[in-house]
Amino acid sequence: LEVADAQEAECGHFVGALRCAQGWVNLCAVRDSHSRRVLGYAMGGQHSTDLVITALDMAVTTRGGLAHGVVLHADRGMQFTSQNLAAYMRAVKGTVSMGWAEVCWDNAMAESFWATLKTEYYYRRTVTTRDRVYTRVATWMEDFYNCRRIHTSLGGKSPSKTSYTKRPTPQPHKYSLNNLRTSPAPTEADLDAIADQLNDHPV
Repeated sequence: LEVADAQEAECGHFVGALRCAQGWVNLCAVRDSHSRRVLGYAMGGQHSTDLVITALDMAVTTRGGLAHGVVLHADRGMQFTSQNLAAYMRAVKGTVSMGWAEVCWDNAMAESFWATLKTEYYYRRTVTTRDRVYTRVATWMEDFYNCRRIHTSLGGKSPSKTSYTKRPTPQPHKYSLNNLRTSPAPTEADLDAIADQLNDHPV
């Protein structure tokens, strides 16, 4: 799941399966789309709404509550379309968000996390029991992914070192594309100012 506060970012939510010698383990994770931090997670034997709500409860505890208007983005799995989850989100004054059917890019942020977990960690190891899946994956998310793994989208920082405040919105320079037709030719100082603005607010 990807989760977003109304004043910050989205939040995403997803359920995926990890295989071990004893069978499959289903993982549900709730991640803040602004900081990329995994806020809550739950693992179990079934894809169920209970698994989702357990992960959300952990996210609420981690954040000390969810902001009014939080948006929970997920795919169209039955866990996310259930009446129980809808009631839960109403109770926390949040909204469930879903995209169009058969749009593979819609839940891309959650899928990106899932790919990172599998390719950078899980597929490189042999896990024999479900208990080991629980402890090792939880440790990877909390100790490595949240605290030490850097993200280019976060300016080379880890999720735990990223502020929850929004980045300032860049103000248009007087030589922006919208003003080129009416502006005089820029001076060297103007070009330096434009370069500084681009460095401060990269696209």
